[in-house]
Amino acid sequence: MIRDFTTTKCNSFTLSYANCAEKGYNCHFPNEVIINNTDEFSKVCLYDHVLGVYKDNYRSSSNFISADSLGMDCDNDHSDNPKDWKTPEDVKKAFPGVPFYVSYSRNNNKVKKNKTARPRFHIIFLIDTVTDSSIYSSLKKQTLNLFPYFDSNAVDVARLFFGANNNKVEFIQGDITLNKYLENYEEPYFNIEREIPEGQRNATLHQFALKVVKRYGDSEKAFSAYLDESNRCNPPLDESELNSIWNSATRYYHNTITTQEDYVEPDKYDNENINTLKPDDFSDAGQAKVLARVFKNELVYTDGAGYLRYNGIIWEECEQRAQAAVQELTELQLEEAIAMMGSSSKSLEVNGATDLILRYGDKRSQEIFNKPQKSSSDDF
Repeated sequence: MIRDFTTTKCNSFTLSYANCAEKGYNCHFPNEVIINNTDEFSKVCLYDHVLGVYKDNYRSSSNFISADSLGMDCDNDHSDNPKDWKTPEDVKKAFPGVPFYVSYSRNNNKVKKNKTARPRFHIIFLIDTVTDSSIYSSLKKQTLNLFPYFDSNAVDVARLFFGANNNKVEFIQGDITLNKYLENYEEPYFNIEREIPEGQRNATLHQFALKVVKRYGDSEKAFSAYLDESNRCNPPLDESELNSIWNSATRYYHNTITTQEDYVEPDKYDNENINTLKPDDFSDAGQAKVLARVFKNELVYTDGAGYLRYNGIIWEECEQRAQAAVQELTELQLEEAIAMMGSSSKSLEVNGATDLILRYGDKRSQEIFNKPQKSSSDDF
């Protein structure tokens, strides 16, 4: 069932459940049902269940046939501070407009593996039907990247959810599937307000350090921006770890980026406007050339894995992070365009071009501009 969430709201999804509960070794899930409401879901949650349909009702990644929902776990193991614990309401804020069911773990608000009692729950996002296991796995990884408080061990295609005798389930309405939301999601470049949780800190800071050192060089300005970004870490990283990440990024900058033939030092880039981000022609091809030049050391395309992006440690197979590079480029282009307009406006005023425009109008003034005035007008 492929649903169009742009025209209708839907709350149904398919799952398969077993005739037992809390049996991790069991792979047989013979009961395939379509869930339409919380009452039906509550009854099924008594039994171990998997999302989607599998060949011969046998749960395994290789037997995956299709799924119209995607499940994630949140055990709140990222912190022992109750103020840091996440709830379904936090998931709702992170994925606005995406419908999902909530069920609660058998260990919800119980002591588990020497961890104090805390909220533990499952999120079942509604998605457009997926029939390719690799695409389904990619969706899980993208979802984890966006909300790193989900269990990173729960991204396998054939994830099992244990039955729980608590019958507490919820449904959050929405009008866009998770697939569509991820396709349209634009990751911010600077000033991201979300916390960087334990387990995500090193990779996130490595990637940010590379961005600022490429933009501003191995400078005080770049290091200051990096330290500001590190304040988002929860819990904070110690000074030695922060220095280690920064040193790794600057080594890559000096050993790889600065050795490129067309490398331009940041001060020349800013002051002399060399290698501007303005495309040679305002077309998709012109913009693609700028993207390839700016991100050539951290964005590649391969036939086997698609787009890969370097995060400061490894090359990630993540289409969303690759798409984010496009957004980052437009942010940088906007910043440059605003600066260029301010500079050109001042030049027009100083060399008298502004007075001519006000006196004769734009068309006539273009005919009588001297060379400096014409140059300033073209830049503007």
